[in-house]
Amino acid sequence: MLGLAVLQFAADEAEILSIAVAEEARRQGVASSMMEASIAAFAQKLISHIYLEVAEGNGAALKLYEKFGFRVFAQRKNYYQASRPAPVTALIMRLDTGRGLSPID
Repeated sequence: MLGLAVLQFAADEAEILSIAVAEEARRQGVASSMMEASIAAFAQKLISHIYLEVAEGNGAALKLYEKFGFRVFAQRKNYYQASRPAPVTALIMRLDTGRGLSPID
């Protein structure tokens, strides 16, 4: 197994809970392929917003998510604390897909 994506959705919103790539497969496009597949799967479900969370200092993940159009939506200050020398802020990112459910007239 080269990678794993954990996704969830309800109504017209979705969340990417985790994207993980085996160390020996990193920097080979695996994460990008999983992101493309995840976004495509959500498109079939008429998802209007996709959310994810990332540690503020995770530059590689931030670059990946920004490449797919995700933007920082909110922050959770000092959110990650366990097994870290200092607390780290979590960034909540969102991708607006332009799809989704139509309002009832």
